[in-house]
This record gives sequence, C-alpha cells and structure tokens, in this order.
Amino acid sequence: MNLLLRNRLDRLILPLLGLLFPVITFAQSKIYGNIIDKDTHDKIPFATIGLIKQNSGTNADENGRFELNEFSSKSFDDTLLVTCVGYLNIKIPASGFPKNGLIELSRKPTALDAVVIDGKYKWNFVSLNEEGNCGTNYWVGSNYTSQIAQHFYAPAENSRLTQVQVCKDGIPVIAPNTCLFRIRVYTLDTLSMQPGFDLTDSVIEVKASGRHIQIDLEKYHIVIPQHDFFVAVKWLKIPFNEDHESYKSQGNKVTRTLYGPYLAVKYQKSSQSSKSISCWHLTYKNQWLPMPGSNAQIAATLKY
Repeated sequence: MNLLLRNRLDRLILPLLGLLFPVITFAQSKIYGNIIDKDTHDKIPFATIGLIKQNSGTNADENGRFELNEFSSKSFDDTLLVTCVGYLNIKIPASGFPKNGLIELSRKPTALDAVVIDGKYKWNFVSLNEEGNCGTNYWVGSNYTSQIAQHFYAPAENSRLTQVQVCKDGIPVIAPNTCLFRIRVYTLDTLSMQPGFDLTDSVIEVKASGRHIQIDLEKYHIVIPQHDFFVAVKWLKIPFNEDHESYKSQGNKVTRTLYGPYLAVKYQKSSQSSKSISCWHLTYKNQWLPMPGSNAQIAATLKY
C-alpha cells in the first residue's frame, strides 16, 4: 500500500512539491498551471491534480495555481485527472496539456436531496468511533494518496451529521502543528463497499492546531440517507502544510518534505473481506483501495 506510516519518533514520507507558478513548461520535467471556474473564471483553490498511470499528484494553492513535479518523459503518455468538490472531474492527455496552462472546471449539477425540515424538537445524539487516546502512530499522505476515509454506521436512516472529530499529531503551545485540510462525507457503494458519492457539495475546510480537532458541521445540514457512510480527511499538499526533516542515506544528507495533518491510526484484527474493512484510501487514479486492519481516528456525532 502506497501510504506512509509515521510514528511520533520516526517520520517517513516522500519528497513532494516546491514553489508554485502560473506558467507551463516541460523542459524542467514539471507542469505548471492554473485552475478556474469555467463560467465565472474565478480561481479554484486546492483542486487535486494527478497523473493516472503514474499515480502521483499534488494540489493547487489558494489561488488555483499548481506545479506538478513528478512529470517525466514517460508522463507524455499519461493522463491528467483534475478533481475538486462541487465540480465535475476532467481528464486531459498530458501530451495535449494547454500551452497557457489554464484548466477550466464545470460545476456539478445540483443533485443532492434537499434537507427535510420535519419540525423535530427532541433529538437523540450518538458519537461513533470516539477514542480518548490518539495513540502514537500516524498516517502521512504520500505522493500516491490524497484521502483517508473511515466507515460509520448510523443508528437510523436520515440521521444528521453534526460534528466530526479528528485526532492528529500536535501538542498545544509546545508543538501545535497547525495545518489546513478538508473534510469529505460519502455514501457507501453497496456493490464495492467503498466510499460512493458526496453527501455535500460544500467545501468543508479546516485550519487547526493541537491534537483533538472538533469540527462543527451543523451549518452544512448533512443528511445521512442510509445507515452506512464515510467521513474522509483530504490532505492538501501546499506550502502552508509543509514540514521538513533531514536524515542520512548511504552517507549523504537528505531532506524530506512532509505534509500535515498527521492523522492518528490504530489497528484492529485484519480481515480481507470488503464488508468488514472500515478504512479506505484514495489514489491519484481516483480509485479507493482498502486498508485491512486499519482504523482512522476520526469520530462522528449524529443526531436522529
């Protein structure tokens, strides 16, 4: 599995991106570009750009600019996949990448069901997958993984997702490890048992520090139509999230770039059955892959 596991005392990840510029060049084995809304021409921040065959990628910055460093001579036969919440995915042959580096995304048609206001005044609340102790092992997004999704089972259909808690590396004041990431909420695909489609087209962006991150989702009015659903953490590979460490390899000093958040993980008895796998990760091919025996320290609070 192309995920990198980090222990608090042993950080591991592949080197990733450097500075971002709104131009394009192949001479330096890099792709530069800008991502905008097709209709409004507004800049689209933090979209995901990946090479499908190579299964590597990055994120645009807050101004929609990106730089893809992993471009090589073999990449000309590859295809770029650009995705962002609320927009339709787009594929572009690398050999036909626009000379001006401009990529336009079209908004998704509004297909989510409207929120039903039923006048209920007394709710039951339940917290799922809640853990007091984060542990000492963490996932770090590698160059091959953009999201981690945790499976949940709601006690009732049409429950409301009111809060998510993420357990990450960080010590208040001493080493808060402030980072920026996004939350995604998915249905369950009943055929593959992996995450299905988005349950909200809203951008849920979190800037947080410390260890236990509580995210209030009431304003998003997220309804869980069936019992099964997923909550995912999406890494943003941007300079703000960078961390650096040096180590020696074969006598040479090497500096690695790491990207937060460092998501806490615990392990359980492994099973290869997709019906019992609770955790999945998303590649830059836009494929969900199972993570048997893993449990992301993501908690969800529902009212029903």
